[in-house]
This record gives sequence, C-alpha cells and structure tokens, in this order.
Amino acid sequence: MIRTITSEDLGDCARLYMKVFSEWPYEESWNVTQAHHYLRRFWKFDPDHCLLALEKNKVIGAMFGYCYPWQDRINYYMQELFVDSDQRRSGHGRKLVRHLLDKLGESDVSMSLIANEATPAAAFYEEFGLRQHRYYKFYCGTIKTIK
Repeated sequence: MIRTITSEDLGDCARLYMKVFSEWPYEESWNVTQAHHYLRRFWKFDPDHCLLALEKNKVIGAMFGYCYPWQDRINYYMQELFVDSDQRRSGHGRKLVRHLLDKLGESDVSMSLIANEATPAAAFYEEFGLRQHRYYKFYCGTIKTIK
C-alpha cells in the first residue's frame, strides 16, 4: 500500500533510512535522531507529496520531496527515495513514483533529483527517462570564509 506520510510515520521512516544508507553502496553513518530531523525538514515543507510504502503495516519504503511550478508544468524535486534492501526489485520504488504522478494528476510532470551515478539508484531513475541535465552542473563543497 502507498499513502501519504504522517508525522507518526517519521520515526519508522528514519529507522529505515538509517538502515538503507548504512549499507552498500552508501555506507553512511546516520543515527536515528539525525535521520528523523533530516526527513522531518522535507516532510514539513510539503507533506502532501511525501509518500510511504507499506507491506503488512511495516514501512518498506518512502519518498520525500516537494512540488513547485516550473514554467508550464509541475516540477517535483525528489530529495530521497529509499526502499528496504530486502524489498528492492519488487516494484515498490516504481509504485511510489506512480502514486505521486497519479496524485498530481498532471500529464507533464518534471522531476529533478541528485543521484550518485555509481549506484544502482541512477539506473533506476534512468528507467523513468531521467537524464543528466544539459545546462546545469552540480556544485558542492565547503564554503571558505570570505574576507
């Protein structure tokens, strides 16, 4: 079952997030408090477009993001999409994305996200037709003090 995330779901989402991103290929070290705070920020911004995948009342996946108008269409910025490693390749990620599209009811939805091209997630997004943008390049780093 796919449904909108509620505030009561955030703890389960944080625990799953911590589990998923501690595994290969990410090998990050989140604790539950950090993950909860991180996910809650995105949920608070646009709770209607944060979705949960459940199986037998257990959280097995989630998608956090937000919608905004972009030129002549709706853009959805996907911050996080994660599925329990035991449930991957079972269609749950696709169901989350499909539910979002159905919920938006738009025929022309643009999606933006950042993905590490060396992970299986990149191939998953490419299956939907997403590609690297031709004009924009992702920049990141630590800002040095400007004098």
